[in-house]
Amino acid sequence: MNIVYYTSTDFLDSDMPLIREYQQMGHRVKVFIPLAPFNIKGSVVNIKELKPVDDIVKATEYSEILVYKDFIDLNDIYFVNRSTSSVRTMAYFRTMKKMCKMIADFNPDAIHCTFPL
Repeated sequence: MNIVYYTSTDFLDSDMPLIREYQQMGHRVKVFIPLAPFNIKGSVVNIKELKPVDDIVKATEYSEILVYKDFIDLNDIYFVNRSTSSVRTMAYFRTMKKMCKMIADFNPDAIHCTFPL
């Protein structure tokens, strides 16, 4: 089964065990985590410096997430990186469009959201 998991840095302490369970059950899980200046620190994430780009970036581009490499497979975990607090920019719109295309190309059987899109 293909699962898209959309969550927040605030919920990763409870999301990571479920994502790990899905992965261990043989499901393909693609995780998207919005990351903006106001949420670089969360339950189990402590990003020191936000990358100055509006784009989808592999979670492994942030070294702080590598502490979890032995707990879950980080290959399909992405940050929806936003360099400003505003969602009203063309760069953010393009980023969201890119995420939607990634989701469509993945062809998920289920989409799990921990908070409203």
